[in-house]
Amino acid sequence: MSLAARAARGLGDVHRASKRYGRNPLHVAARLATLFLEGGFRPADANRYGLSDPGLPRERLAGCVSKRELRPLQRMLSPLEHDFLVGDKAVFYLFCRALDLPIPRLLAIFDRPFGFRARGELLQGRQDWQTFLAGELPAECVVKPARGSGGVGLRVLRRTGDGFRDEVSGETFTTVGLYDALDSPRRSRLVVQERLRSHEELERLSGTPALQTVRFNTLVGEDGVCRIGPARLKVIVGDYLTDNLGSGRSGNLVAFIGEQGALAGAAAFAADGLGLTWVERHPRTGARFEGFRIPFFAEATALIRRVAPLFLPLRTVGWDVAITQHGPSLIEGNCHWDPPNYVVPRAGPRPWEAEMGAFLAAFRSEAARRRLHAAR
Repeated sequence: MSLAARAARGLGDVHRASKRYGRNPLHVAARLATLFLEGGFRPADANRYGLSDPGLPRERLAGCVSKRELRPLQRMLSPLEHDFLVGDKAVFYLFCRALDLPIPRLLAIFDRPFGFRARGELLQGRQDWQTFLAGELPAECVVKPARGSGGVGLRVLRRTGDGFRDEVSGETFTTVGLYDALDSPRRSRLVVQERLRSHEELERLSGTPALQTVRFNTLVGEDGVCRIGPARLKVIVGDYLTDNLGSGRSGNLVAFIGEQGALAGAAAFAADGLGLTWVERHPRTGARFEGFRIPFFAEATALIRRVAPLFLPLRTVGWDVAITQHGPSLIEGNCHWDPPNYVVPRAGPRPWEAEMGAFLAAFRSEAARRRLHAAR
């Protein structure tokens, strides 16, 4: 992007925020400049999370961190050479299975020139895979890129007579057509696994059986103790089959989890791209968020405390945990989890921001110790 284009975008960011918050453009510009110089926040990110409001008290920013600051700290605490443990879902699920951790049942790994069934037999070429797809896939299953993120490339397949329907795209396939779709040269390794459904309480909350995961960010200290940041539930709105927030593009919500798994409320990205808005009830079901209790939350928390140290030397991971009718299940881990800068314009700092601030303080302290040791 040219310097002129960046300047035009910056002026646009200032104008939009100034109009939204009813503030002098110079005050907004000063706020954006301070956020960038002191915290590394890009104007677009500051606007998206509502940080550009000059009236927002500084203490409300204690639980916020920019990608520019966070990424180097994450790479220091979770070295890139070990990212494959969670970044490659094929490795992740096989590792979890070896440790007897709860995951969706693995059916196969699709790869070239060889893939394999979960029980170990190699699958090579069209004929092997067509036989597997026709005879061994269950009524429903999920196919996703091993190195994918954000729900990109996800397929939720359901058998329909002698073929399959992708519930995400609406496409229908014969067995031959499905193999050709999976064998696209643009695709890397794929994971084929059972389809999980949310706990019935979560289904009643959002009116969908699609998975709505709880995000836990963890930090394993040099003493081996696992620290967990404030958890949040990713809430599906509408007919989406994934709970990704997509910086507001999906329309999904984020719900803040308080003590004993009770929701403290939920928020949505504002339609104009400036900050978040408070949501008291689910738009589809009318269910109230505040006070809703996440089933199996204690079990999910205990699972994460047990799991995080098993993935050392990855010391910080963002875990997505599904809550099913039978308990928690690990869905994926992310070394480079996005900053949860969810500042909602309500009176006074909330426990979420204070708890996130404490987690970030510990995070920075661990990274500083790591840096010091590396320099010796």
